[in-house]
Amino acid sequence: MQRLVDSQDEEKRLIARQIADIDLTRQQIVPLMLRMIDQLETFISNDRPFLLAERSRRVQQLTDLMDRADVTLAEKYRGILEAYQIELDYSRTLEASQEELQVDGVLRTVDVLRVGRTGLYYQTLDRQDAAYWDNRQKVWVTANGAQRRAIQRGLRIASQQLAPELLELPVAAASDGDE
Repeated sequence: MQRLVDSQDEEKRLIARQIADIDLTRQQIVPLMLRMIDQLETFISNDRPFLLAERSRRVQQLTDLMDRADVTLAEKYRGILEAYQIELDYSRTLEASQEELQVDGVLRTVDVLRVGRTGLYYQTLDRQDAAYWDNRQKVWVTANGAQRRAIQRGLRIASQQLAPELLELPVAAASDGDE
């Protein structure tokens, strides 16, 4: 009987140690999650300017989620990992969308072509102007005639109006901070 009691006492000590470890882990995981959200926000602000409202809203939702006591740490962490996965998925996709961009001080509705994280392009709805994003200088660079046609083909491919083909699109040289 004594061996059983000793075994149960040992089991209680192990459980108490595990509970203490869980509290320590919880104390360390919250700052980690907050840093992950801050790093995600910094990454988005330094990245090419696509879907900024959606991406910023996602970060704000994560920040709000961290303040909620009714949400478990596991759910909060899952939400952060989902946001990171979405950002990762942007690297592997070709996408066309219509957005309002501030170009030369004027708000314009344009068709935007995003090629992963490599290139970001726009073309005006009348197809007269097109440009590509230079992330190093944080400016739109006007595309020439051949580049405009390539951007138009890229938009049609991304919209599934044309079969996939090799595109010769302008790409601004990456800087040391560009990732």
